[in-house]
Amino acid sequence: MTATPTTPPPGTGAPTAATTPADSSPPDSTTAPPAGRVYLVAGGDLVALFDNRDAADIMLVTMVGANLDPVTACLSAARWVEVRAGLLADAPGVTITDTRTGRAGSTR
Repeated sequence: MTATPTTPPPGTGAPTAATTPADSSPPDSTTAPPAGRVYLVAGGDLVALFDNRDAADIMLVTMVGANLDPVTACLSAARWVEVRAGLLADAPGVTITDTRTGRAGSTR
């Protein structure tokens, strides 16, 4: 008995470049640690992250004007990844807004 090779139905064969959609997701953060400095301003139930000190200072003044007692910090981007994970675990009601370039509008 001789087997006759058949072509598998479309979509059931091994993925190829033609059948696999391009990956538009950001690079995996586990491949390389983030670099640079980030500026954190926290007050009330909001934590805001900036990539420049001037923007962080504006948020600080805004929070003071809102009668909050804000906390500020300058962290390495790699350290922020650790801090963010801790915040998400310990304070589920906090809103984290990442306003850094390329991440604008990123809110947890």
